[in-house]
Amino acid sequence: MVKEFAIKEGRSGDFIEDKNGKKIPLTALIFGRHHKAFDVADYIQIGQPTPGKATLYITMKSHSHKMDTRCDNSALASLFDLSNVAIDFEFKILDKPIRTAMGKLKLRV
Repeated sequence: MVKEFAIKEGRSGDFIEDKNGKKIPLTALIFGRHHKAFDVADYIQIGQPTPGKATLYITMKSHSHKMDTRCDNSALASLFDLSNVAIDFEFKILDKPIRTAMGKLKLRV
């Protein structure tokens, strides 16, 4: 029987870094805002090659919508509320989400 326990550290969420070195929590950026992308996407993932730049990887729900927006960065940008964030975003549509070697889906890839 456990009589006592202590938590040494809370859950550390994923974040990306803006142009000014500020850490932006992904939970707030992706799930804390209303994004139209949630209506048309099965999966949204994010990668950051360098601070101040990020790529949103989108796996669409339907093939027809994917074809309409496959090359139009501004159409994809209109699906997201990325205001008040000092990050240059790029958008890429994927046929399938990016999975780990164990087959799991992560928000940050």
